[in-house]
Amino acid sequence: MKRILTPFVLLMLVCTAFAGEKHFIGHGWDLLKVTTEDLVRNLPELEKLPLDGISISLSKKRADGRTVFMRNVLSDARWVKEEYAGEIENIKKISSGRLKYNLLMTNFAPTRRLAWTDDAAWERAEHNAGAFAAIAKAGGLKGFMLDPEDYPKTKQFMHLPGDPAYPEAVKLARRRGAQIMKAMGAEHPDMVLLSFSFLGGRYAADEPWKEAERSGNLWPAFINGLLDELPSGAVMVDASEDGYTCTGLRNEFYELAWKIVRKGGKLIAPENRAKFYQQYQIGFGLYLDMYTDMSVKIHTKSKWYHPPTDGSRLITLFNNFSEAVACADQYCWVYGEYNSWIKWDCAERLSKTPWPVDPETWEEKLPGLTDTMNFIIDEDRAVREMYEKKAENGGLVNLIGNPECVPVKKVRVGEAQSDWDTRTLPPGWAFWRNDPKEGSFALDTTTGMGDSFSARAVGADNACLVHKPAMKVKPGQVYACEAFKKGGEKSYVLVRWMHDNRWIIQPRNVLLPFSEEKNAEGWQRAFGFVKVPPEANELVLLVYTCLKPDEAAWYDNPGVYLIYPPAAETP
Repeated sequence: MKRILTPFVLLMLVCTAFAGEKHFIGHGWDLLKVTTEDLVRNLPELEKLPLDGISISLSKKRADGRTVFMRNVLSDARWVKEEYAGEIENIKKISSGRLKYNLLMTNFAPTRRLAWTDDAAWERAEHNAGAFAAIAKAGGLKGFMLDPEDYPKTKQFMHLPGDPAYPEAVKLARRRGAQIMKAMGAEHPDMVLLSFSFLGGRYAADEPWKEAERSGNLWPAFINGLLDELPSGAVMVDASEDGYTCTGLRNEFYELAWKIVRKGGKLIAPENRAKFYQQYQIGFGLYLDMYTDMSVKIHTKSKWYHPPTDGSRLITLFNNFSEAVACADQYCWVYGEYNSWIKWDCAERLSKTPWPVDPETWEEKLPGLTDTMNFIIDEDRAVREMYEKKAENGGLVNLIGNPECVPVKKVRVGEAQSDWDTRTLPPGWAFWRNDPKEGSFALDTTTGMGDSFSARAVGADNACLVHKPAMKVKPGQVYACEAFKKGGEKSYVLVRWMHDNRWIIQPRNVLLPFSEEKNAEGWQRAFGFVKVPPEANELVLLVYTCLKPDEAAWYDNPGVYLIYPPAAETP
């Protein structure tokens, strides 16, 4: 049978080609204004961020003592690697700890336009690109963060009067791209070259080469040149700045990825298609200011404003960032302008123009941001850390009304299933059994965990204790669930889901076994984390007894605790 790959299937193949760890890379006005010395001094705080890497800018002192940043590789005077020995040592320190995916920052729009026919100018640019890559490699950096925006308005990658005819200019642009990549690849053959836009989402025409020719765009030709000499161990990441305005509500990150692969991909020369599918990744830029009151003040009702979800801008951020990470091959860069990633010890200097940065951190501006980003990247680790933090500071709130099994406690019991029975059990507790004549359940006033109260079951096999009412939950929330038992070798905890008091199909059930370890009084604990599935709005905790005839067991202190999202919400 003939196989046909639809655009969606093709996109899924591309987006899973690099399946593995995902990484947030930090960028922002504050990081653009700090030196490597600043980064080393503030490294302990930087390593607490929910980031796997940051952008790093090289700097050097001029003869007049002024520090200048070196971010214009293509048009700077000839670089001498030895002049950056101090920078390399600082970069080694920055990359020696938790931040393993740092990227060296550069702009690709030269401050002075290089004529495509000027071999000397491009030889200097080639030399600088090689020196730049050598510095990054020597410092242990993962690769490079490339900003192609034409800040100096030199229109390097547009066809201008005085350039050769467009077809010839295309050939020259491709040759120059190959020249630059060959120099970089020789020094850093396993580099990550992350750009704020290679193809991006701007090429929407069915015949994008014709669109490029009509507009005089030479950037696609330059990209093909980069691919021509891309080493086999390197990757190019199209981490599109167009991701700023995407919303997960309409699956726009997937749509943008499709545009890059299917529309922009037509600009890739046939001989580079294999590299394009194997070494060209999809990523996204994510813009923090769109989730803060700064976007309300400056961009109200504009595309630069992401509105709240259920009253929270942080929930909107979670939804958008989650889809971006799910769709990205490996990398998303997180960009912020008006606030700071950390409490810099040089905050006063950063607050000055240009690009004045407020010392208030993004975590202070968006309480819960750190936990949210950690959760998106590594849910299991983040949830454990959030639980441990709540347990240490007394922040765990049990949603079960009467976990101690106290007989006189008043509890809101809510609506129950018709086959749930309470008998002598205290408020909030009930039981179910398949055979109404099998075994028994009762309140025990002589045995308990930390007191003298518990629920006792005898001889009940296909039966369970139910903790009611069903707890109201929302899709995506994460809860810690636990219960304790004494006896009942085969007992286990089962978390089930409902929607408006109707059971949801069994594949969504979560089974939590009891630990084999016992405390001094013989109690064993079942514990685990559960995530609310999309179709559920109620959680029910069940403790299945699985007892032999005449076998007795005691059950106590069930717990259900909201772990994520954090309680703090941003208006």
